Amino acid sequence: MVNTALEAVSRVLRGQDLLTVPVRNITTALAAGTVPEPWSDKWEGPESPPIWLQAVVKKKLAIDAWLDTVERGQTLASPVYPSSMFNPSVFLNALRQQTARQSKVAVDELKLVCQWGDSARSSVGALPCTVAGLVLQGALASA
Repeated sequence: MVNTALEAVSRVLRGQDLLTVPVRNITTALAAGTVPEPWSDKWEGPESPPIWLQAVVKKKLAIDAWLDTVERGQTLASPVYPSSMFNPSVFLNALRQQTARQSKVAVDELKLVCQWGDSARSSVGALPCTVAGLVLQGALASA
């Protein structure tokens, strides 16, 4: 979507294509220093176009690397970084559903179990995974 839009802008700037309303809207938004609405509708990220584009590229590279681990059958072998996903709740929901299937229990019967520190990779549940890069606010942890 982004690549297609930027290619269309490039073709117009080189005189190879006519200016259309969507291309005009994208160039107007970029010239004003805002993320074009069709882009922000897909993913609500930073408000600055250069920072938004950097974040999209970073997430795309992380997803490509993660797909390599999936193809090797090691999906949850390394830590999962929710910040590298466009919509982490989709991953967490899929993990929930797969855990329920493997455990042969209803999704509603599952309980989230978290472990910290050295014991964090012990086998709790059907699909244990390490989640990294989280920032907790207002949490209370007791030993």
